[in-house]
Amino acid sequence: MERAVPETVYGPPESSPDIQVSETMQGPGTREYLLRFPSPSNFIDDEAYARVYEPWDAPGDEPLPTIIFGTGLAMACDVMEYWTEEEYVGRQLAPQGYRVILPIPPWHGRREQTGFYTGEPYLARMPVSAVELYEAQTKEIALLTRWARDHNASRVGVGGISMGGIVAMFVAGHADTWPELMQPDFALPVAASADVSELLFESSLTEILGVTDALLRAGWDRGKMANLDNVLTAPSTSGIASDEIYPVGGLIDDMTKYETLRETLDKWNVPQENRLEWDCGHFGVTLRAMRTAEFQDFVRLALDGQ
Repeated sequence: MERAVPETVYGPPESSPDIQVSETMQGPGTREYLLRFPSPSNFIDDEAYARVYEPWDAPGDEPLPTIIFGTGLAMACDVMEYWTEEEYVGRQLAPQGYRVILPIPPWHGRREQTGFYTGEPYLARMPVSAVELYEAQTKEIALLTRWARDHNASRVGVGGISMGGIVAMFVAGHADTWPELMQPDFALPVAASADVSELLFESSLTEILGVTDALLRAGWDRGKMANLDNVLTAPSTSGIASDEIYPVGGLIDDMTKYETLRETLDKWNVPQENRLEWDCGHFGVTLRAMRTAEFQDFVRLALDGQ
């Protein structure tokens, strides 16, 4: 990982491929279509995909507040019948006058590798795979942000849950190094983390999955892992205005370590009134986001710039 430095991993895309747009289909009050483009990643050579949701009856030139929202680990995305983010983000918000873009992460859904289940390479090749995925998806989000601005987005934000929330945190930390049209206006990380190295050794989830033991057997102790802290830990200052960061977290989340995330939010001077905090763990946050109007209201506030 000789190229694992912030300037390479989280710098702006070095290429600007054309983004292809599919035919449109009608959903439940939505206009839906796919975007496809070669990933601008320095590490991953494949096609990037994202599904777009818009109000069905919106005129083509109507300004649409837009959120690019990343999914969690091991979600099969739109190759399965029920994709949670499609329901509680895409098809929930789009009929209310918003555009939702759901990017498909590397090694997930349409980007699965033959012989692996969705998301498996991310777990199997830690910590190198973490750097590769975050690098690819942050650069892809930069391109999607510019695409949204080119297509009448009045406001663009980046969000995500769990793994997608981690990516949103790295975007929020480094977006000020990108061209202006690629910089999101706001960030909405949900059940996220600010220190991936900590997760790999202290999270209850990585312990259950056997990731921690596998890392130690491969020679990745905490001392060696420190060499990647500059790309696996959120920077001390944010690249998006502090009052435009809207985190959602569980106060007893021991999987993504919300206490550590709160320390980063404090360093970034994120206002307390911008934070939606629930007295639950990691999957409790996921279930509340899926099932409660409180989460939908919170996302709309961010989209509307309130």
